[in-house]
Amino acid sequence: MTASPLARLGADWQARWRAWPAAWRRAVVVALAGGIALAGWYGVWGPAWRQWRDGPARLAQQREAVAALQRDAAALARWRQAPDAALLPATPEQAREALLTTSRRWLGPQVRVAAAEGGWDIVFEGARAEDLAVWLVELRTTLGLSVVRAQWTRDPASGRWQGSVTASSGAARDG
Repeated sequence: MTASPLARLGADWQARWRAWPAAWRRAVVVALAGGIALAGWYGVWGPAWRQWRDGPARLAQQREAVAALQRDAAALARWRQAPDAALLPATPEQAREALLTTSRRWLGPQVRVAAAEGGWDIVFEGARAEDLAVWLVELRTTLGLSVVRAQWTRDPASGRWQGSVTASSGAARDG
């Protein structure tokens, strides 16, 4: 009976293996075992050990980050549900001062603010377009006012804006 080529190859390797001195064979076995141990450490045991050691701290950090996001989302939801009128200061004089301060910050010192029926009339001169845009956002977000009427023109020579705005709180507008 003839041996298969694979069996002949195995027999050939076994003969060569036995021909090596015993010290060399032990060195090869130790090197192979060390290589397998290193591959196991870097492939399986090391990552598992690091996860076991660092996992709880990382999980606690992620939980804290999620809790902070939840707190921020809840605060934003409360802010969105608050009526617009609650954003304004308590007295009309405080509301006028807050509106005047915000308007002067963005539109310049020449701004005039007067109480109007259900809101405020604001007159301005020489405002830059960027400042006017920021002021409109501040009106809505910080002071809780909505623009009811706006009339302004741009000076072609200076590129600045002048005009008037009537703003009211959501409660006054809806009531």
